[in-house]
Amino acid sequence: MLFSADHRRSLIPVVPFLVIYLGGLALFGLHRPCWHDECHFVDTIMGFEQQFTLSTLTHYNEMSMPLPFVLYAAWGKAFGDSLMVLRLFSLCITGVTLLSFQYLFFLTVRNRTVSFLLLLFLALNPYMAGAGVFVYTDMLMMLSLALFMTGIVRRNAPLLFFSAAAGLLCRQYFIFAVAAGILYFILSGTRNSGEDLPWRAPVGALLAATIPAAALFALWHGLNPDNADKSLYISGGPRFHPNSLTLYITLFSVYAFPLLAVYRKRFYRNPRILVCSLLCGLWYPLFPIVASAVALDVNKPTVGYFHRLLRRWPGERFEHWVFFVLFTLALPVCFRLGIDLIGGVRLRKVDLRVFLGLATFSFLAVMPFSYLHWEKYFLPLVPVLALYCATAPISSGSKPGRRNTAGLP
Repeated sequence: MLFSADHRRSLIPVVPFLVIYLGGLALFGLHRPCWHDECHFVDTIMGFEQQFTLSTLTHYNEMSMPLPFVLYAAWGKAFGDSLMVLRLFSLCITGVTLLSFQYLFFLTVRNRTVSFLLLLFLALNPYMAGAGVFVYTDMLMMLSLALFMTGIVRRNAPLLFFSAAAGLLCRQYFIFAVAAGILYFILSGTRNSGEDLPWRAPVGALLAATIPAAALFALWHGLNPDNADKSLYISGGPRFHPNSLTLYITLFSVYAFPLLAVYRKRFYRNPRILVCSLLCGLWYPLFPIVASAVALDVNKPTVGYFHRLLRRWPGERFEHWVFFVLFTLALPVCFRLGIDLIGGVRLRKVDLRVFLGLATFSFLAVMPFSYLHWEKYFLPLVPVLALYCATAPISSGSKPGRRNTAGLP
């Protein structure tokens, strides 16, 4: 289907949009001084460029995985390592990433208009735009996610191996997608009725994809490079932070708000779900959204752009009331995801929506173990939720398994 006649036609609005989008990012960001974490990322890239040894790989001064730094270092060695040239590489990665997501969306919903709207929804996320031009590690992880989800849809074992291995070598928390993929293929191979779907090869590919990351963990004697920051940030080992879970659930209502508005009848129609959500909303006063201890240590009292906006208006006194409402509004989405997940397994209809549910709950299980929570880390769930909504059943009276291939409510 890649570059088929239908796919080429779907690119008609995408290409001019990408030209305008990437051109706008270039005008905004190429000539700016280094932007926050970008400064020390560039220092790390220079270290890999000057000396790529086992010692460098063991002790580089970051907490995330090395693949983005290695690739940026290779680009710098080939084309120059000025900040602007490195940002040009970011723009190239962003273009490929958005084209990959467009293909995934079109492959899944089979509708040119909807696939383009989903691409707009993803590209206009403020964190997607920031990672799109500055020298950050997020966009390579998002590219891996786009390829990984395409591999899920196509059941392509080599693509799954490549994308999962790359994703894990970009960010440790990419394990959420790998774990969801393994469970999805096992369920689809053992629970689907009347279908003989290949699942052993994809599961084997995903298990093999963890080997490079596991080798690094063995080298580091832990999940992060062996440096001074490791003992500073994660002394005592990983711990579950319930406030992080509160944040990432709340962000459903923030960064997926257009989806929830369009598909509001699906999420906010069932009285029992609404009552359960109101009761579960009492979780928020127990574990409210606050900045991580590490962020407070470096004088960052908020968790991202939206939190900063609330500090400006309606102000710090009211921010928790706003967060409480948004957290409660996000809970019906979680309940609906869980109902669809359990229903798909019970009815032996383990399809893409089951994977999307597994990916969401896997993300919510993994992310609270991080020493730092931040709005930007919600970015991988944006395309997951977009596809979940775009593949919603046609109506509440539809037969089980019938999907809205046009993606419209």
